[in-house]
Amino acid sequence: LKKLVHPEDKGKLREISEKLRNLADNEFLSAEYRIKGRNGRYKWFFNRASVFKRNEKGKPTHFFGIGQDVTERKQIEQELLENQPFIEKITESIPDIVYVADIASGTNAYQKGSYLQSLGYGINESDSKDNFDFLRSLVHPDDKEGVRSTVQKLRKLREGDFVKTEYRLKAKDGNWKWFYNRSMIFKRDEEGNPIQYFGVGQDITDRKEKEALIRR
Repeated sequence: LKKLVHPEDKGKLREISEKLRNLADNEFLSAEYRIKGRNGRYKWFFNRASVFKRNEKGKPTHFFGIGQDVTERKQIEQELLENQPFIEKITESIPDIVYVADIASGTNAYQKGSYLQSLGYGINESDSKDNFDFLRSLVHPDDKEGVRSTVQKLRKLREGDFVKTEYRLKAKDGNWKWFYNRSMIFKRDEEGNPIQYFGVGQDITDRKEKEALIRR
């Protein structure tokens, strides 16, 4: 299998192998790389692995891993990248957060704006693509069930339909910020299951605070 790895990815996989040997229990390591198929073409794979078994000295002897073919997603990302100047011209006049979310990787294949930066995190702290797991950890306890319900509805949406939700996220300074989100299915796999979502997020904290003052 190593012989089939794309030359540009060999160094990356060597680094991953070294890091795997030093993984703590319950930690995972992720990587994306290309493998050459029988037809001579390269396919992209996403792999996530952890230590499964250790010897008496505590050194890893077995690893548990999950691999997924993400070639189609990579092709979409490339298409988005090639069309990015056009997309940016359309979205640059929109003050909201615009994104295409990829379920498999847990990140955004495309985005304009960032939830984490809106919450006060710097560019170096927040990665250029908002991470789903970290964002979920910032959801207000009273809004978690509503967000889960929205995700379930999103998976059952028909083409062209949108699902809307409002929720709070915890900012870096400890305060809560309100967001309004509108999402729809962007792409499905061959079996019709959603694999990417298109969404628009908007900071509505000022509106919510004004509404609260009026109620008083």
